[in-house]
Amino acid sequence: MQVVVCEDTANGRELFTFNTFILFLIMPEDQNNIKKSFNEDFCTQLEYHLSRAFTNSLNKEFKWLWCDGIKVPFMEDQLLKQHIIEKQKLVTEAWIGTSGQDIYTMTIKFGQCSTEKCRQGLSLNDCLPDDRSLNWVKLDLDKKEIELQLD
Repeated sequence: MQVVVCEDTANGRELFTFNTFILFLIMPEDQNNIKKSFNEDFCTQLEYHLSRAFTNSLNKEFKWLWCDGIKVPFMEDQLLKQHIIEKQKLVTEAWIGTSGQDIYTMTIKFGQCSTEKCRQGLSLNDCLPDDRSLNWVKLDLDKKEIELQLD
């Protein structure tokens, strides 16, 4: 097997060729992560969407909750496309509660739509479930954990 290493300086990539197959080992940052999909704009959209879902809830315990912010995960490996494709989830923190200031561990699970949007670097806004119900939300008030399932 012949291995050839060359540098694609125009795109900042190092290419390895194995016969006629090319592997991109070092990809530009914007092609290797989901920051175009999962970013501050999406976190803000999700914050408001979740707050509307709480307001629309028939459960009196959840009706008065609201979300005051969602962190973009600080662990860079969670923002890699490969992580989302393999694990189909990421873990971060959100401020939730009647005051909106309790810190919750938030697990966001990616469905088929959201995984594909991340793969393509597109907005996740279209993958938000209906905010007229909480059937996409699991909430444990005692443990301060919330799990969301995107479409």
